[in-house]
Amino acid sequence: MLAPPTTLSEERQQELRQSFDRYFGDRLTGLNVRVLFYNSTAFGANAFALPDGSLIFTDQFVELVNEDEFLAVAAHEIGHVRHDHSIRSIIGSSTLVAATLLITGDSEAISEIIVTAPYALAQLAYSRDMEQEADTAALQLMQAAGLDRQAFASALRKMMDSHGAGQKDSKVWDEYLSSHPATDQRIKRFE
Repeated sequence: MLAPPTTLSEERQQELRQSFDRYFGDRLTGLNVRVLFYNSTAFGANAFALPDGSLIFTDQFVELVNEDEFLAVAAHEIGHVRHDHSIRSIIGSSTLVAATLLITGDSEAISEIIVTAPYALAQLAYSRDMEQEADTAALQLMQAAGLDRQAFASALRKMMDSHGAGQKDSKVWDEYLSSHPATDQRIKRFE
């Protein structure tokens, strides 16, 4: 199991799934998407997509946002599924590690930091591109469903605040090392 079972009531889970289906159900052709809830203090208020099409929402996230914000973040996660980001990330990671090993030779003879640093930096840029692609998919999906795009900006602000981050934290170095584009840029895009 990914995390402890949800503490959300069956009724609340059903309400969110019905809302999800009402807005997105007819727009998921060819996608095997399902909505799951877990309680996770480790992840805090968060949502993410798994390679099998599962959209995971933590109880902490559900408690933080309203229904429109939930749907906006769901649209973003659908973008990850639609573009196979989980699979592409796994393939990209494997390819980059293999290329690094071929270039450097015996991986045990080289410091782990030297071998993994280029991989980690390249992976972060790759992940930022996927986040931007998922944001674009969310914009399109939300527009097609008649949802207010500002709900995504609002959800991002709430998530950022819940994780103890402020917009002042998105300095150039933080952005470079982050797997996501600068949050303030993402918020402006949805306002």
